[in-house]
Amino acid sequence: MGGKKKFLLVLLCFCYQFSISQEKHRGYNIDVNYSQGRVLPYYDYFQNDDAPIQNFNISFNKHTFGKKEWEQVYNYPTYGLVLSYQKNQAPFLGDVYSILFHYTHYLYKRKLSLKIANGLSFATKIYDKKNNTRNFFLTTSVLNGFLLSAQYKEENIYKDIGFQINASFSHYSNGSIKYLNKGLNSWFIQAGLNYSFGQKENEFVNEHSSPDLDKKIHYNIVYRNGINENVWQTNYDYIYTIAFFADKRLDRKRSVQLGCEYFNSEFMKGYLEKKHPNEKFSKHRVGVFVGHELILNKFSFPIQLGYYIHKPSKHKSKFYQRLGVKYPLHKNVFINLTLKTHGTRAEVIETGLGLKL
Repeated sequence: MGGKKKFLLVLLCFCYQFSISQEKHRGYNIDVNYSQGRVLPYYDYFQNDDAPIQNFNISFNKHTFGKKEWEQVYNYPTYGLVLSYQKNQAPFLGDVYSILFHYTHYLYKRKLSLKIANGLSFATKIYDKKNNTRNFFLTTSVLNGFLLSAQYKEENIYKDIGFQINASFSHYSNGSIKYLNKGLNSWFIQAGLNYSFGQKENEFVNEHSSPDLDKKIHYNIVYRNGINENVWQTNYDYIYTIAFFADKRLDRKRSVQLGCEYFNSEFMKGYLEKKHPNEKFSKHRVGVFVGHELILNKFSFPIQLGYYIHKPSKHKSKFYQRLGVKYPLHKNVFINLTLKTHGTRAEVIETGLGLKL
């Protein structure tokens, strides 16, 4: 049985089990979508005939109704799981299968919404210096998948059946774990049907009293590490980062950050010395950053903009960005997973352990 047939069989089995298990509950919904689109033409060597794509996905959604305070603060969002199959017309790109976790925020009368999804993707064809030299986009079979959709959705139009249309953007990348990581960006228009499981019988709750917030300034220290291969078929190098920052809570949704950090980047030193064999470079970098953190229940989503005050060369920009997710293990201990970039170029995926002082 081919890979596509296996994936579709798994989707059908999952749908069946989901429907059986959730019929006795309220607030669940399934979307089925089909779309056509194109790979974004941001490289000269990508021919126009290679650009078309088709996408099929199923989204399993859980509605919230305000039983927890964060659900009311964020206008009763929806979250769940997306299973996706993307067929690329370009034979050297192959196909991409994805399993993503999504969060949907409602904008206007619960008809318009913004869906953000992130998770794991699996590519059927990757770069090979002998057999697939055109695929500079995907160089590892396992990728990070990202989906952003603007959606108009009507539910329960005929009994429990409704429809939706989406304008979507997808991105697949390995985060520079392996060299030749261009990443694959696509846009597409989706249309599909949805089925609700007793959602219309629920009522929104808006009655929780909010406890006082701690708006004092707190100090934090974070250790992060990651791996990077910046020259094709060389050994992996580790990247270590130690950051110290202050943060202050603004309200129930947001906090701001200001800090500095030290980078130990062996891969950067090796890359520069291979490029300039007659020179020696330092593996040390120092940066300062400002950040914003979106707080969603126990999870939070930091976004940071940094500037190198010390770096070994003019290679890459003096500015860098970081975005990711943070989760508390204890009142004063947290873990995080972040992606550090220079503009649209990913540098490293980092795992971190932090302490609130």
